[in-house]
Amino acid sequence: MIHVEVQGEPEDTFAERLYTYHYRLRDRYRVDVVSMAVLADLREGFRPRRLYYQRWGCELAFTFPPLDPSQGRSKWNMTFSLPSPRRVKRGDLSAWTL
Repeated sequence: MIHVEVQGEPEDTFAERLYTYHYRLRDRYRVDVVSMAVLADLREGFRPRRLYYQRWGCELAFTFPPLDPSQGRSKWNMTFSLPSPRRVKRGDLSAWTL
């Protein structure tokens, strides 16, 4: 499943929110989830890429690709091969599972 989050302005907790949606989708639909962030703001300084924390030997590292439309398609370091669009019933995302 592909999860795309569009962010229009800087937000300190963006990476944490993206991770929360990621694990909720994985938990609900029991499929692999690829989360990506489209950073639509114009500020160069806001380019989150990961959430990381470590406490008492427990560690979490969640990394996601930030896609910047201002850099043009050729600068994006990934190629997408999506299935043909299908009608998806409300709440049923299984048709988009890759």
